[in-house]
Amino acid sequence: MTASTARSLAAQALCNILMHGRSTDTAFDRQIHQLSPPDQGWAKALVMGVCRHFFLLDNILNTLLDKPFKKKDNDARCALLCALHQLIHLQTAEHAAVSECLKTLDLFEKEWAKPVANAVLRRFLREQASLLEAASKDDEARFNHPKWLIKRIRGAWGREGEAAMLSSLTHPPMTLRVNQQQTTQADYLLELKDAEIHAMPTEFSSVGIQLDAAVDVTQLPGFESGRVSVQDEAAQLAASLLNPQPGNRTLDACCAPGGKTCHLLEAEPDQEVHAVDLEPKRLQRVQENLDRIGLSAVLKAAPVEELDQWWDKWPYDCILLDVPCSATGVIRRHPDIKLLRRPSDIAPLVALQAQILNSVWKTLKPGGRMLYATCSILPQENAMQVKAFLEQHSDATEIPLHLNCGKAVEVGVQLLPQPNGHDGFYYALLEKCKPNENNRANVPNEP
Repeated sequence: MTASTARSLAAQALCNILMHGRSTDTAFDRQIHQLSPPDQGWAKALVMGVCRHFFLLDNILNTLLDKPFKKKDNDARCALLCALHQLIHLQTAEHAAVSECLKTLDLFEKEWAKPVANAVLRRFLREQASLLEAASKDDEARFNHPKWLIKRIRGAWGREGEAAMLSSLTHPPMTLRVNQQQTTQADYLLELKDAEIHAMPTEFSSVGIQLDAAVDVTQLPGFESGRVSVQDEAAQLAASLLNPQPGNRTLDACCAPGGKTCHLLEAEPDQEVHAVDLEPKRLQRVQENLDRIGLSAVLKAAPVEELDQWWDKWPYDCILLDVPCSATGVIRRHPDIKLLRRPSDIAPLVALQAQILNSVWKTLKPGGRMLYATCSILPQENAMQVKAFLEQHSDATEIPLHLNCGKAVEVGVQLLPQPNGHDGFYYALLEKCKPNENNRANVPNEP
């Protein structure tokens, strides 16, 4: 396949994201499989790059166009966004970026758009410095986030929030989690050194390793036998915070794709782990991960808030509750979130989280612990959510978390995404009071 075909498929995938609300995972049509593996990777990287810098690219394109494209010509608009991204961020040769954009318009049968595209790109090349400077004064273009999300993040975290948004424009590091049942962090670092893969231990996870540069997992020693898995450092903290003990009955609610399920078992294989998620298809990925590391869990497909569909009425000692969320802490890994998420999405998510939290709490035994987690950086989904829960449940108490990373908030700890470091994440650890403790808590103080 020619390079222009890869570009045309990338532009069409962008249309599917912008016009039809499809994620980057589902945006490409079946023709993508006609490309060679390198061209598939190139096309997907191009789409991710445009999503990551969309608001800057769109700002510049709108400045350069005499009038916006009609909705039916969104494919031509996306071809131009791809070309601008190549010129600004990929340092593609000028003649190549322009000529391949025009070839893509040929494939789209948009002959009329070729003079427009040629004029737009030539003018950009002449005025690049002034156009970028002007765009930097616009918040959407500067932070590459929609205005509503900038307002919420800035309102919650101020300058730290601005830094978090800018860090979302960078490529996340590739971070590994070593399987404690097979090796250690130190020993696996030696294996990587022998394989000439440069890496270092993570700062906050005792089982984490960060690579200097991403590699194909097939190059990782022992990957197929489960000696190591790919998992962000912030997500690696869940198992140690929940700290399951031998003989525990443990629930991983909303478990897919199963990274934390596997880590819980690697940390303590002598426990009974139940993992619940909504869709059987998502549980297939969980099972594949379990098979690779050679450990097992009981998988159940059901809405986790509908207890009668999956719970056997035996309470759990430990629960990991990683609820559905806005995913605003992992935007650098999934930049399409900025284009797909709407302000109206947050309230229903918060309501669903509360429903799940209230339901799953019933399955925790007195004296048991629940770790509430999200990959969001919005307080409504995190500290505010858990605070409201604590106010409504006299049998719940917070166990303070003492982490070397993140920011202690009113309830729990908030981790903001770090450049060349961990993703954005939130954790709060709760304990269910035993009946006599709960009763004592409700007895008025004696005079």
